[in-house]
Formats: sequence, C-alpha cells, structure tokens
Amino acid sequence: VLPLATTGHEQTRFVAKGSKMSLWITSFAMVAIIFSFLQSARGDRHVGTAGSVSAYTTGDSIKLECKDWFTGNWSHGPICKESGEELSITFGYDSFMYCGLEITDEKVYQAIVALAKLEKTWQCRVPMSKERDFFVPFTIPIWGVVEDDHLHIDNHLNFVFHVDEGKIIAIAAYPVRDRFQFGKPGSLISMHGPVRWFHRHAFQSLLGSNPIAQAHLKLSAEEDSSILLVLSCSVLSSLVTMLAAVVLYQRKLKPRLMKRYNKDR
Repeated sequence: VLPLATTGHEQTRFVAKGSKMSLWITSFAMVAIIFSFLQSARGDRHVGTAGSVSAYTTGDSIKLECKDWFTGNWSHGPICKESGEELSITFGYDSFMYCGLEITDEKVYQAIVALAKLEKTWQCRVPMSKERDFFVPFTIPIWGVVEDDHLHIDNHLNFVFHVDEGKIIAIAAYPVRDRFQFGKPGSLISMHGPVRWFHRHAFQSLLGSNPIAQAHLKLSAEEDSSILLVLSCSVLSSLVTMLAAVVLYQRKLKPRLMKRYNKDR
C-alpha cells in the first residue's frame, strides 16, 4: 500500500509542529539541568561549610572527657590551675595549649606516679560531633622519672586532631622531650604544647591559625558563588529568550507565514 500523498500545507504544519515540540523539549531539558545544577551546588556549599547540623564549626570550644583516676567513671578533663576550668580546645584553629596541672595532695601524686610508671593509663575522649552520641578515644601519656619522694615530668604535650566535614575522626596526644619538671604534692606542672588540626586522614593543615589563609578560603568561596550566580543568570536568560522566541513564532510569525503560503498557492 502506497503512503498517502501530503499537501504542502500539511507538510508545513507537520514541520512547524515538530519544531514546536523540539523547542519545548529543549526548554524543559534546560530547566531540569539548571535545577539539578543549583541543587548540587547548594549541597556542595553546605558540606563545605558545616557538613551537617551536628558538625563542629571553626571556633567551637571542645572540652575533653577523661576517666576519673579513683572511681574509673567518665568525668571532666584536666583542670587548669590558672583558670580553674577544664582544659578546652578551640576547633579548627592551630594554637598553643597551656594548662597548669596541680598535684594537690599525696593521693593525686601517687596516681601520677602510677601513670609515669605505665601501671595505669589516663584514658580520655572527645565527642566526634555536637550530637555527643559517639566519642573518639585517646590517652594522655605521662612521661616521667620517679624518685624516692618526688618525680620529674616532661611538661611538653602535643595534640593532633584529624577532621572530616566538621567532625573529629582522630585525636592523639603525645609527649615531646623538653623540660622534665620537678613534682611532688603541692607542685604545679606547667603542661604546654602546640595543637594542630589536619584535614581528613592526611597531614594537610586546616589553615585555621592563618588569618590570611582563612581570608583566601573565604574569598575563594565567594568567588565560586559569584561564578555560579553569573552562570545561572546566563542560562536562565538564554532559556527566557528561547521561550520568548517560541511564543513570538507561534503568535506572530507562524500565522503570517501560513497566510502568505496560502495566498501564494
């Protein structure tokens, strides 16, 4: 069976209809692409700043938790003599820690002696996130030399943190040979040392202590947002122009072309 012959008018109408459908399909595809792109960019910015509602942000104060030397229950971390408060670490900033650890009496002295002899372990932990439902464990080692009625304690202690998307994934504290300080009941041990923050599993610094680096990161984020905004506006402008062209063709140009075509026939 031979196909039916179509007139010129029907062919023109078929082509116009196909062109219209192609334009609308292209328009909807562009809308979908723009929406997907904006959602992805918004999600990336969210992860880059805080990661989630429970994630730490730069400047948050983090307090250590340690097991009580005498009860074995979880309690506060070291109490710093100069402030009378628990030792706290500022999230994200490379800094220098100082905490005066007071040997208040014979009982505390004997507990420190046991730590220096490695007979006991000073077990501590920090919350992985603000939710405080999961903790990262670590120990605070005491490096010392025990004498008959006193001991000598290395007072230099380094802290290292690893962070992923605003959550602490690792922490370590370790002594570095510096000055072995004399200690006995009534003494004050001047514990001190740097605190360093690293990105994820490697030793890439978070740059928290460098104001210039922080300003550079902030500027980069603003530039990325500006580029995204310009790109989005450009694509939206193209889309609006295309839709306007479709409307103009359907309402103005097409009737004129059809009228001229029929007149020529």
